[in-house]
Amino acid sequence: MRPIKNFFRNILFGHFLWPHLLRRVQLPYIRKYLQISKGDLLLDIGCGTGGMTSRIKGAQLVIGIDSSPLVLELKPKEKIKWIQGDGKNLPFADRTVDKILLSSVLQMTPDYEDLLREALRVLKPDGKIVATVPTGLVFTPKIYGKGWLRYLIRKILRLPKTYNDLIEEMRRKHGGTGPGQFSPSEVVAVVQRTGALVLNWEYCPRALGSICYEFIVLIKRSLGQNISAYGYFPLSLFIIAWFDRFLSSHSKGCEIIFSVIKRGSTLDSTNLSFKQDFEL
Repeated sequence: MRPIKNFFRNILFGHFLWPHLLRRVQLPYIRKYLQISKGDLLLDIGCGTGGMTSRIKGAQLVIGIDSSPLVLELKPKEKIKWIQGDGKNLPFADRTVDKILLSSVLQMTPDYEDLLREALRVLKPDGKIVATVPTGLVFTPKIYGKGWLRYLIRKILRLPKTYNDLIEEMRRKHGGTGPGQFSPSEVVAVVQRTGALVLNWEYCPRALGSICYEFIVLIKRSLGQNISAYGYFPLSLFIIAWFDRFLSSHSKGCEIIFSVIKRGSTLDSTNLSFKQDFEL
């Protein structure tokens, strides 16, 4: 009976008590990219409410840090510590952290290079930073093409007159003062300016997950709700978005996941094909 009990417990606590469609799709990729070892110290910068932080298993200690005082109200958990702090002024000595996660953080601040440099400062020589950033909506721009059917869809969804107006509105509602998104080439340029290297990358979510995410955002916006992929309505599409993983890793999606290493790292000689393809 225990395996059955554990199965339903994982469904309840792993999915329904963390109803975030986009992050649920990204979680297995984040785990894969981090490659956690038992002795690792992992730092989750900009952890928010700790949904992702709490689901990263296998490290000796996971520390979630966020500028919001609400992080101090999170319940303590085994091998997880919560601290309030500034990601651009981390309370750690140089070269002390094995793995760092920046989940949808860099695009939120205009000081994203300073944030990345600070993360590199505390990262061990052979450590790794894993980050996700938006690259822009994939399918919504097509609604703004010519034709009466697309015009009708825009009217039904109560969309602004132009796509740029929609993006600006979404930026205001999501908060943050940063660029909001990066192209793949911009990611490479930013990382290189900090003196580091992009090791590997892929779209995450890919096309199918992006369709689900953008559909949810547009529907919730038309209903006057918070435009996010958080909630039980978005989670209802997870059964569809789950199949996103079977698409090509270069099937274009609305976000990318990538890993960053220091120059001279022993990891630099691996995954060269990924790195070179990314820079193209």
